Amino acid sequence: MIGRRAFLASIAASLATSARAEDATAPDSNGTVLGSFQVEALPGLVDVPAPTLEALQDQITVLNFWASWCEACQEEHRYLVNLQRKGVRIAGVAVQDRGEAVLRYLEKAGNPYGFVGIDNKRELITMLSLRSIPQTFLIGRRCEVVWQTDEGLDNALVAELLGKIEAISG
Repeated sequence: MIGRRAFLASIAASLATSARAEDATAPDSNGTVLGSFQVEALPGLVDVPAPTLEALQDQITVLNFWASWCEACQEEHRYLVNLQRKGVRIAGVAVQDRGEAVLRYLEKAGNPYGFVGIDNKRELITMLSLRSIPQTFLIGRRCEVVWQTDEGLDNALVAELLGKIEAISG
């Protein structure tokens, strides 16, 4: 007959092993789960709403922070357009920008965003500890940050991002 302490120790060891096995298959995450936030909509884009917590829930979304004046953002824009063409759901948040400039840029370069707005109140910027732009996050179905990069998207990062999307889509 096994003693009570030995029995409890064996259960604890079993749970720890099970948790490690689950962690090994879990996607990379920085541990951040989005809370409620408000991003200003762009008045000239009536068919494209601003991202909200409710809009991001229950769906995998690429969340991209950018600005119309940012050269690195302009360089990565074609990768976002290609992701959107592949059916990837993308939300864009302009940073330190003016609505008119954002609209002009999207008209010229194309709009890959299903949701787009400006975070003038810095709520989402602060929540995600944004330090630079461009910066891109992969948001899971429970509004958790699954992946992120503070580099402009390129072929290698897009391949990594698509791999993460596939891994969590299951």
